[in-house]
Amino acid sequence: REGGAEKDADGPEKNEAKSKPSRKTKRVSWQRPYRHRNALQEAWLAVLRLPSMPPRTARRILQHLSSYVLGVAPSPLRFAEYFTRSYERGASTSGGGGSGGALTSILALDGLFVLMLDHRLEYPRFYDSLYSLLHPRVLYTKHRTRFLRLLSRGLQSNTMLPAYVVA
Repeated sequence: REGGAEKDADGPEKNEAKSKPSRKTKRVSWQRPYRHRNALQEAWLAVLRLPSMPPRTARRILQHLSSYVLGVAPSPLRFAEYFTRSYERGASTSGGGGSGGALTSILALDGLFVLMLDHRLEYPRFYDSLYSLLHPRVLYTKHRTRFLRLLSRGLQSNTMLPAYVVA
């Protein structure tokens, strides 16, 4: 019985040692939000590198990127090239009179605008790009309110002027 009593006496002490919270807890890999944000960014960049993407899908991606992804991406400036290419591609196809190219340009400029304001991207041709979209057919697109909001904020903001204009 004495051996059993020793076990009972040792048992609660061991349980107390186990129940004490340790001061330094190790985080499991799935508990690190930075890794999730980095994985999200890399997944989006991999999708954007796909060679052929239908225009409708590209427009939906542009809309989603500027609204949801840029805010949580660890280095959102890596998306600037995609927004620039999308704008140029949309501007080259909007000359034919279709509203799809203009819509792509509006969505791409919205993403560039977010990068310029929140992440200090310098895009010297922003005003030229913005003025080239001023056409009556833009007022009939689905995202006209977004464009008009972008236009008014862009014209009111003095912080968006390129460095060569200020100097």
